[in-house]
Amino acid sequence: MPEIKVGLSSPSGSYYDPKTNTYITPSNPVQVIRFDGSTDLSGIAHAILGSAPALKLYEGELPQAAVDAYKAKFDLAGRQAKARADHIAGIERPPVSDVSSQGFGQVKTNPADAITPQSVGDAELALDLENQSSDVGAEENPEQEANDFAEQEANDFAEQEENEEDSQEEVKKSSRRGRKQ
Repeated sequence: MPEIKVGLSSPSGSYYDPKTNTYITPSNPVQVIRFDGSTDLSGIAHAILGSAPALKLYEGELPQAAVDAYKAKFDLAGRQAKARADHIAGIERPPVSDVSSQGFGQVKTNPADAITPQSVGDAELALDLENQSSDVGAEENPEQEANDFAEQEANDFAEQEENEEDSQEEVKKSSRRGRKQ
């Protein structure tokens, strides 16, 4: 019968799994869990594979079915959770990107994510779709559009100033007429 050895990741907490009837306390921080094909290890897998793991896996391997069931809970947004589960379960695949400790903001990419002819074809298709959608709108260059907007604002401001000067002159003329009469 296969078994795994697990222990608490934090010495100040405790863990209980009702499905395997496993109770781990700070006074007894390491337990051996024996399982067969019908044992439900979903709680143990979640405690080991979670982002803040309650348990550490010391010896043995989690069954692939338990790891797959844990990963199935996450969709595309759960890429980090899937990578962490693969790493803990022993599947060798480094993270998608890793920040270099040598410099600030330098990113090392995973060679498994390299550009392939298939991905280039997908990118070309995406670019074609972008070009078609931009032809439909037939908008100008954003820089030119910004310049046109600024020019229009300046013209509007100049017109407004002229109108204000004209209205002020009319007020002065009408007040002079009133005094003459």
